[in-house]
Amino acid sequence: MGNLLESYAYLGTRNASTAVNRLQSALGEDSERAKILVVDDEIEVVTALKIRLQFAGYEVISAFDGVSATRAVLITQPDLVILDIGMPMGDGHEVARRLTDHLDALLVPVIFLTARTSQADRALAKKVGAADYITKPYDSKKLLEAVNKAFSWKPPRKRI
Repeated sequence: MGNLLESYAYLGTRNASTAVNRLQSALGEDSERAKILVVDDEIEVVTALKIRLQFAGYEVISAFDGVSATRAVLITQPDLVILDIGMPMGDGHEVARRLTDHLDALLVPVIFLTARTSQADRALAKKVGAADYITKPYDSKKLLEAVNKAFSWKPPRKRI
């Protein structure tokens, strides 16, 4: 089944998402799935994550820059945010920091998924209370483990 969905990814974002949605509907999956916001400025990364996470049973929404990410969190109230760091209109660190200004967003876990490997970036992520920090290229199993871990324990994020 996974190979079928991955092959749809090559057909484009709309077709892949439609295929996943139809498959989940056919399987009768519950509409009360956990909601994950995926934020990255690379559409290919967002598409791949969306397919993997939807197939794992999550509802996935997306944003492609810092401003739309902050807005999406406040409007859609996701259960988890997977956040890149290097993006236009506000990097991931700034987005995570801005979310600490909003009471509704304080308990939303953030997983950073980024190409940045520096200790400074890791320290900034820790400072804003990131649930995890995963570097690209990433292992899908490790990402899903991080997602499950974030849902099993939601520590309050630090307000700065």
